[in-house]
Amino acid sequence: MAQIGVKIGEALAAGTAFVYGCLYLTAALIYAVQQKEFWSTSNDEQKARIAKASQELWSLSAKSDFLSHHFVTLSDGKQLHYLAPVQSPQEAETLIVFVHGFPDSAHLFTRQLRSSLSNRSKLVALDLPGCGGSDDFEKYGPNQVLNSIASAIVKLKQRYLGTGSKYRCILVGHDWGGVVAFRIAAEEEGLVDHVVTMNSLYPAYAEETLKGYLARGSGLLKEWRFSEGRKALGPVWSQIRKSGYTYMLTLPLPIARSMPRVTACLVKPAEALSAAAKRLSMAYGPGPADCDTSTPDGQTYGSSVLARSFTNPPGDWDQKVRLYSEGLLRERWTPSFHTGEGPGKSSEGSDTSPQKFKCPVNIIFGMKDVALDPRVVLDGIEKYMYSKEDENDDVADATHTAERITRLPDCGHWSILEDEGVIALDKVLREIVGGNGI
Repeated sequence: MAQIGVKIGEALAAGTAFVYGCLYLTAALIYAVQQKEFWSTSNDEQKARIAKASQELWSLSAKSDFLSHHFVTLSDGKQLHYLAPVQSPQEAETLIVFVHGFPDSAHLFTRQLRSSLSNRSKLVALDLPGCGGSDDFEKYGPNQVLNSIASAIVKLKQRYLGTGSKYRCILVGHDWGGVVAFRIAAEEEGLVDHVVTMNSLYPAYAEETLKGYLARGSGLLKEWRFSEGRKALGPVWSQIRKSGYTYMLTLPLPIARSMPRVTACLVKPAEALSAAAKRLSMAYGPGPADCDTSTPDGQTYGSSVLARSFTNPPGDWDQKVRLYSEGLLRERWTPSFHTGEGPGKSSEGSDTSPQKFKCPVNIIFGMKDVALDPRVVLDGIEKYMYSKEDENDDVADATHTAERITRLPDCGHWSILEDEGVIALDKVLREIVGGNGI
């Protein structure tokens, strides 16, 4: 009977999510038909601007005084594309890896790559699988995405750093990149030395928090304490409302392919920016002409990147949204990458319950986030923070054991693109790397 009850509950939850997703899609359609992009196709001038911006951002053969294109090839032959400064210190002891979220690319971190951080640290901005210039994956669950990012970090450390305790790797993630960083911090030890997230969530903690609010609210309602019950359930309703778009994205419907004009209209608010050609090109990824270029050492974009450039809108948005639907948030992760410093990782899988972070973590959060409620993803997370007492041996004082939360009252979800967020991230990274002189 208990199993039947569980199945009924799961069916009801799935049905409710489907209905909510359909309602949100209806609202999105109503919004889209009110936008000029829905009724007009790009003219030759607009197409030319996007092609020019795409060439500037994604051409592998175009010369730049600031950024260069590179690839990491994984054990299965898949390529992950990344950006790095043209000039970087030869003797740097710190590698900082930036990982973007939806629907962005490595270009989200251009401001950081061009900053004075590069004077003392190696900087790398990775494209997630299926985004930017990285190859498509067959699936986008934790065993695919987390292992690919972890493997890339191992290879980047080998490429840019030496071996020994003085070398450090810092992982910075925004949105889905932050989800990846949080899970690595909680479920894997020794891969990175410090994690910084911006407007993201630690999935296991968010689930625990939501269950706590639901239990308290339901208990109060059962006691006929309706006012208190509604207040206790407030964060739950708020997060469901903010997450409405995710229910739409996970509908069993190829929205981008079947409703390309609706998708084109939704790209603009998803980016929280104007539909300038450069912004669109950042999200779309390389165009067909860019895929016909190569780096000085002969590397090129993969065939799946070229295929994405021909979709409408470019970038294959039906694939990008698979980050939401294929278990990356909460499914068990079986680490399979190999550090090269010992036997391969075990295949037992990572615990999906909330765990204390295994390395120092800093959290930067824009409090005007339209997608995440800080009461659900932020408040109380300190109990999972790594502390100095957890260390088995001494580490450099430069880390400052700075497991703290920076709340930005005037920033939104894309805090990484706002001046206040840029300053906050720069301050945190300076403190971690060593403070003065970066």
